[in-house]
Amino acid sequence: MEEAFAPLSLSETTLIDSLSLNTSCSCSKQCHLLVETQRRLFIILCRQVFRMSFRERGEAMYSALVNQVNFSSSILDPNRFKNHIPLSIPFIGVVCQVFFLSFWGCSEKRLRNYLDIIASTQSLLLPAHGLIGNQNARMKPELLDSVRLYLRKLASERGESIATRKYTRKTFNNEARITVSYENENITYLPSYNSYQKLFDTFKKEFPDIDISLRSFEEFWKNDFEFKNLKIRSPAKDVCDECAIYRNKICSMSDADYSTFNEEIISEQNLHIQCYRAMRDEYERDIRKAKDVSDSDRPIVLSFDYAQNLEIPHDPLQPQKFYFTSRLKAYQFGVVNEELDIHTHYIYSEYVSGKGADEVASMLLHYIKNELKRNSRHLILWADNCPGQNKNSTLYQLLAWLVEGGLYDVVELKFQVKGHTRNSVDRGFGITKRFYFKAPVWSMECLKRVLETSVDERRSLKIKAIIIDQTGVFLNFTDYFLKYLYIKIKGINDYHGLKASKNLLGKLICFKAEDPSTTYSQPVLLKERIPCVLAPKPLKGINVEKVTTFYKELRKFIPDPFKDILCPKPDDSYLKQVIDIKNQRKQHKSEKKNLMNENWESHVGEEVAIKRPKYESSDISESSKNSEEWVCTKCDVRFKLKNDGGMSKPIEKHIKSHQV
Repeated sequence: MEEAFAPLSLSETTLIDSLSLNTSCSCSKQCHLLVETQRRLFIILCRQVFRMSFRERGEAMYSALVNQVNFSSSILDPNRFKNHIPLSIPFIGVVCQVFFLSFWGCSEKRLRNYLDIIASTQSLLLPAHGLIGNQNARMKPELLDSVRLYLRKLASERGESIATRKYTRKTFNNEARITVSYENENITYLPSYNSYQKLFDTFKKEFPDIDISLRSFEEFWKNDFEFKNLKIRSPAKDVCDECAIYRNKICSMSDADYSTFNEEIISEQNLHIQCYRAMRDEYERDIRKAKDVSDSDRPIVLSFDYAQNLEIPHDPLQPQKFYFTSRLKAYQFGVVNEELDIHTHYIYSEYVSGKGADEVASMLLHYIKNELKRNSRHLILWADNCPGQNKNSTLYQLLAWLVEGGLYDVVELKFQVKGHTRNSVDRGFGITKRFYFKAPVWSMECLKRVLETSVDERRSLKIKAIIIDQTGVFLNFTDYFLKYLYIKIKGINDYHGLKASKNLLGKLICFKAEDPSTTYSQPVLLKERIPCVLAPKPLKGINVEKVTTFYKELRKFIPDPFKDILCPKPDDSYLKQVIDIKNQRKQHKSEKKNLMNENWESHVGEEVAIKRPKYESSDISESSKNSEEWVCTKCDVRFKLKNDGGMSKPIEKHIKSHQV
């Protein structure tokens, strides 16, 4: 019993918290409240369930169902319409189906299968599945020893341990989607170029006398207790830079270097992991606070980010011309209400505005005023570490401005550690991106429809798309804050959290991921403030070259209803502007080239290369002696001349390298 009250791991804590937050059932029992009233008992039960194997968990669940059946139960009636019995958890009592499935980590389909077995066989024990009872189908001990030896060799020679891996178990039922996340530090990964088939072929070459099939080899690997944590890595993009550098150092380091520097490298990586986990735990705690319906003063938690640029027009059957043409860029900015899991995506074209701090602050303000479903005096914002859009003085000053304007009493802005910034808004981007690649998009209205219909009915997630195509939404916050209200904050890239409070007007409380308990105070108010009006940003305007190109090159590929929307006929003034722009570009390029060729030594500022004869031997013919080449006087590198005697591009690059 003492083991049952040992400190809970993160995985077991997350399982218990997911049960206490599971408020999506429609029953009147409010089963999730049982976790708080009987928390000591739930810790004992959840610890046991979490440590069960898949088979053991199924047998325990089947026994719990059988204990609810008696001779008067309707499930034993041959004329029954539907198999149904009260669902009970041992030592707890009868609960609703949503809570029952969450506790056992089971799907509704599996529950129905067990009820059908009880109704048809009245068996006290869960029947063995497949070939479990077939003694002839079991692998011989000497065969298993060979497989174990091979897998141990794989793990020691090619394996890489990952300490920050996140897993998610997802369970579907009629009324809720339950997600339980936990961390496991004992995972060993093989490089992604491996596969079960390739490794099996290598095994057969090393052990030609062992008769085993690929399926048996794979089943043993996945189910054996020793090797179930030996996995093949999936290819991934945008992985953490520090983790990639750490992996590269460890894998390429010699034994002598490893014995000398391993403590230093490992301590740096452990600090990185500690910071990552601290901010990740902070993010999950904020979400739990936002979902705690018993707290009337609970905060509003929003996550926001930009997605990868989309392109219009887009066709799943892409013509070759689309690939070689610069198409219209569409920007997608997502905001997620973590309490309700509602995703709002703002979309606008490159003709409207760019992607900067003003745009982010403006869309957040628009969302707060028009899209929030609940009022609260506490707002928490979560973003990634992009300095141009999120981690800058404008966003920090926005916190003080929201508090000073009376919209909130406390506003916080927090950042996860670089490389580990995935949050709920990225999940919405992944869903919409998959659907976008499969759907034709000919206008912003088409894109809006694609984003809103990318989530089917089986998902609880909801996406709303808002098109920004006019002035008044994007405001010039940067000039407004810096010129009239606030000062710049020093060392902003070092902080992972900032808070503006009504009790400390004019100051921001900051902390770092290395030590969240230590806070720093940063003043933001100007000493002399000037009254002014927050002005809207003007539209960026159309690109006349792109409009002309669309009409000439892409109009024939666009369906008729969208031709005048996406590829209208340009005015004569547009054509003249395009000609002038191209002429100016050619003239500038020619002037730059002539300047370099006329007097490139004075242009550089010091003599870095001279003309010398290419051949100096007396045995060379006179015609060859007259040929010349460029020779660098600093590093004695030789370059060929162009036919007209001018400098070639390699010479220009070499000169610039000396300038740097």
